Amino acid sequence: MCWIGLLVAACSIFLWDYLITIGMEVELIWSSQWSIIKVIYIVQRYLPFIDTIWLTVHYQLGYDLSKTDCRRILSAVGYLYTFGFATSELLLALRAWAVWNHDKRLAVIMSVTYILFWFPDFGYMFLFLRSMQFGQSPFPGFVGCFVTEGSSVLALCWVVVIIWDAFILVLMAIPGIKTYRLGNNQSLLDIIYRDGLIFYIYLFIISSVQIIVIQTLPAGYIILLAACERCLHSILSSRVLLHIRAHVKAREEATHWSLSGLTALQSSKVDMCYAPGNNSFVTVLPSFQGSQV
Repeated sequence: MCWIGLLVAACSIFLWDYLITIGMEVELIWSSQWSIIKVIYIVQRYLPFIDTIWLTVHYQLGYDLSKTDCRRILSAVGYLYTFGFATSELLLALRAWAVWNHDKRLAVIMSVTYILFWFPDFGYMFLFLRSMQFGQSPFPGFVGCFVTEGSSVLALCWVVVIIWDAFILVLMAIPGIKTYRLGNNQSLLDIIYRDGLIFYIYLFIISSVQIIVIQTLPAGYIILLAACERCLHSILSSRVLLHIRAHVKAREEATHWSLSGLTALQSSKVDMCYAPGNNSFVTVLPSFQGSQV
């Protein structure tokens, strides 16, 4: 069955990425001081071990699952997926806010927009889960849950992801275009904007395909690509932060600067941040001691 193959592929990619980046994570995340960024990173990085590798695999490959079992497992998966997406997007939103030099007006706009987008997302998931109907196993030896009905309202969850990522991409592009014109600190900006663009392209494609699947295929395929997008979302969000911190650490070692007590997103301020008040970029020295973001 194709969904089993996609699930195995999603879990394999997630585990492979975890194994090849665990060294960076220990050095750049676990060894750093505790902050809101560190907590968000850990939650969104390790949640797929629960919602995908454990619960989704059990949902798709478990034997002798009753209708009640299927509903309980899918409910847990649905809400954890939504929470995981929202947490990863919060990490990326804080990165965008840091690029804007922690502008207070933007903080209000982003906070309100985040609430307007992601709180209703839990409502869409609730409506979808309530609509799900399960049948008896269609043949002996059938594994997983047999879905007979499900609402296409689930597509709204993926629409939220597409629109929110487009919003963050625009926020990153505005100072990015101006920064490239100035030509300062090209290496860090390449990392920030390259990762952001790649992230959006990947998520846009897979979210669009998922919406098409929901609208056109039978109910049994309604969550066909959910596990793939869930794992890729966590992987790409994690790599955005890891790559920024790795660059800052390399620069520390090259210039012998001491930036203890700052997170990598703050360290990007050492290079340059957009100052919306005067429509220009400002360089912030290593002595800056701000709140950890």
